Amino acid sequence: MIRAFRWSPSTSFPTSLTDEVRLPLPVRPDQVQRYYEYRRCGTCNLFLHFEPLRGWRHVEVTAQRTTLDFAQQMRALVDVHYPEAERSALCSTT
Repeated sequence: MIRAFRWSPSTSFPTSLTDEVRLPLPVRPDQVQRYYEYRRCGTCNLFLHFEPLRGWRHVEVTAQRTTLDFAQQMRALVDVHYPEAERSALCSTT
């Protein structure tokens, strides 16, 4: 039985979704492949939960980041991932 859990920051990352317009040209062995042209395909948000001492991480992708999305992530963390914990300590960068 887990009496308490402590986990590292729950972080949110807004991310741009892109697609290549055309394939890049082949590069020589001493060069780095570069992408100069892309098409924007929208945005999404990544919620990242992790606990380094346990070696655990969870990523949830949402279309946006609202207060409701954040609250749902916190509820899932407590109800789904740590249902047997009696207490929790939240360290959040958000």
